[in-house]
Amino acid sequence: MSEESINAINDDNIYVIENENISVDLSILYEISGNDKNFVYRTVSAFLKNMPQTLNKIQQSVSNLDWENVYFSAHSAKSSLFIIKAGDMLDWMIRLEENAKNKVNLDNVSGLVKKIKEKYFFAEEILNDRFFKNNK
Repeated sequence: MSEESINAINDDNIYVIENENISVDLSILYEISGNDKNFVYRTVSAFLKNMPQTLNKIQQSVSNLDWENVYFSAHSAKSSLFIIKAGDMLDWMIRLEENAKNKVNLDNVSGLVKKIKEKYFFAEEILNDRFFKNNK
């Protein structure tokens, strides 16, 4: 991790990062890490690497009406979203998981996936700005 990244993590208000589009709460991440800044950095990096793949897999599974894979992918995404709380993404992912598991409200699933992906875009932007802007 670069010195600039460590300084970014040491900024005031390290637990909640927000702008006009999203609020990202990292308090649980800092708590479980024991405020280990390297752990936080690596976890955020993994989140930014893996969540787009998971969201694309969910979207593809919805397109294929593969509700079992929607359920499993949404279920696996929940753990990351519990640790890195990005707006309403966790609540929406839980709803998506339940809808796919129970095969209910399936006509609303595409819209829910779209909202989750849009919110992720804002989370990605704000997390990159906080943790990685000096590494580009």
